[in-house]
Amino acid sequence: AVIDAGDPALTDPDGSPLDMGAFPYDAWCDTGRNLGSTAGIPRLTGSGDTLAGAPASILLTGARPFRSVGLVFGFSALSAPLFGGTLVPQPDWLVLGLLLDGDGSLELQGTWPAGVPSGFTVWMQFWMEDPEGFAGWTASNGLAATVP
Repeated sequence: AVIDAGDPALTDPDGSPLDMGAFPYDAWCDTGRNLGSTAGIPRLTGSGDTLAGAPASILLTGARPFRSVGLVFGFSALSAPLFGGTLVPQPDWLVLGLLLDGDGSLELQGTWPAGVPSGFTVWMQFWMEDPEGFAGWTASNGLAATVP
């Protein structure tokens, strides 16, 4: 493995030891496909390592405050039309009823699960009803997290 295997005196932009190769490894990939409204454009970001037991989090910002949102998880990308936007993940798992704060934000924190094989990618995206969104909906960008 060449992740964190470079010169120990240097670090990648995320503060981890330098990776070997032309580009630093980034576990989180923004796949785009936001569906905004006049209230804003929801944005999903991820942070932390995708290694067993490592702290990791996802953060949704820019959504309409105090709304209930649904998080869609998938084990593959779907990229299918939905409510005038694009459903990025294959909907293998849904988490409904999550509540945004007064800033239109939500952060979910945890640790990366053990036993996830190297090269595995999980796809995620938030969807929420929004009266000012196209067809009454808004969506965050898609986010892909890959295990090194």
